[in-house]
Amino acid sequence: DELTGERVGALGFRAYRARGAGDGLPWLMLAGKLAQTVPGQWLSGQRPAHPAGGADSFLTLRELAAQGCGLAILPAFLGDEDGRLERVPSLMPDLSVDLWVASHADLAEVPRIARIRQCLAEAIRAEAARLAG
Repeated sequence: DELTGERVGALGFRAYRARGAGDGLPWLMLAGKLAQTVPGQWLSGQRPAHPAGGADSFLTLRELAAQGCGLAILPAFLGDEDGRLERVPSLMPDLSVDLWVASHADLAEVPRIARIRQCLAEAIRAEAARLAG
């Protein structure tokens, strides 16, 4: 309630596995704060029978997936840009979350804060397609 800002894009999430790993891999769960995100809630709702483990870091999940430990839901730009991984589009719907640039409402009109918000918004918009996946 104390923030003000603008939506500047979306962050897309997809399922990934080690390149050439084949079917039948167990899921790597999103743990900690990641379990509360849109992809974490979707995966939890699927109730994977025998998850391979999990992590509270997308970077850790990426490394586990790249080593063939299981399937990971990752921000699309993290998975797409790693040659060790391949997308598995049939396993989940395309999920995304809005990206916002915001500040505390009391600071929104401070010139240096407003300028930083503007710069961040422009930088994120310039990468919109990459971030959306």
